[in-house]
Amino acid sequence: MEKNEYKDLAEKLRMLFYQKGYRRKFTLSVPGSGLPKQMDDLRKCLEVFKMLLDVGKASFCQLELETTAPYNDRITCRFKLDYSESNGINIRELEVRSLETNNIKVFQIRSNHEIPGSMTLESLFPKPKPWDYLKRGKFRP
Repeated sequence: MEKNEYKDLAEKLRMLFYQKGYRRKFTLSVPGSGLPKQMDDLRKCLEVFKMLLDVGKASFCQLELETTAPYNDRITCRFKLDYSESNGINIRELEVRSLETNNIKVFQIRSNHEIPGSMTLESLFPKPKPWDYLKRGKFRP
C-alpha cells in the first residue's frame, strides 16, 4: 500500500475518533513486536505503526490504542485494531474498564462506526446510590 493511501486511511480513522469524542492522548502498543508503548496523539501513533509495518516489526498487523474517557480519567478504553492492505484499518474490539470498580465491558465491533461515543462511557458504570450500603446492612461510621 502506498504511503498516501495509508495516510488517507489513518486520517479517516482519526476523524472518526474525533467525531466520537476521543480526543485525548493515545497509547499505542503492537502485540508481538517487543517494542515499548508509544504515547502521543492519534496521528503520531498511526505514523509510528506505519513505520513499524515498513520495517517489518509489526508482523501480525494488529495494534492496540488505549485512551481515557474525556471527563473521567478513571475509565480507560482499549481499542483493538486490525490492519490489512485490502480492508484498511478496522476496529475489532473495544474494551472499556472502570478503574474504580474494576468492571470491564467488551464490545465486538463489526463496523468502525459502531464504536460508542465517549460521553456514553460513564453511563456503563453507574455510581452506587448512598442508600445501597444501608440495604446491605453496612453502616457508615
